[in-house]
Amino acid sequence: MGGKGGPLFLQHPDVLEPVVPAALVKDPSGKHSRDGLRHQGTLTYAEPYKLSPGFRAALRTKPTGESAKAELSWRLWLDGKGLPRRAAVSETLAVGKSSLTTTSDTRFSGWGSKVTVTAPPADQVIDEKDLPSDAPDPKELVNTLGSHRNGG
Repeated sequence: MGGKGGPLFLQHPDVLEPVVPAALVKDPSGKHSRDGLRHQGTLTYAEPYKLSPGFRAALRTKPTGESAKAELSWRLWLDGKGLPRRAAVSETLAVGKSSLTTTSDTRFSGWGSKVTVTAPPADQVIDEKDLPSDAPDPKELVNTLGSHRNGG
């Protein structure tokens, strides 16, 4: 990624959203590896924002300018049934003369297994609207990180 970077990567495009793997794997060919058929490429922040409701919800604000052009490198491994086995995303954020690379590597298994999810006790849950008002605004965070990338 050549020292370029945008806002600190908050959440990779969710490969469990059906539109995401279909958009990433436009070409059905890939490289065979022990983790399955591997596809890879790069995305700008604008691409998953347009594609993924989950990414939009996590980012909360539309990336613009340099933030929209910031790139994420991704790799996606699919099993023989076309189900995600592994997803990895990385990005580099340049801060002055230094850089920070973040990587997310998620492995999926047990497709079709029975799962029981138990809600946590009510006293361990908070609604988003009840978060403290002094929590940083995501748009300000994106703009601050973008200005650091430009040496600001």
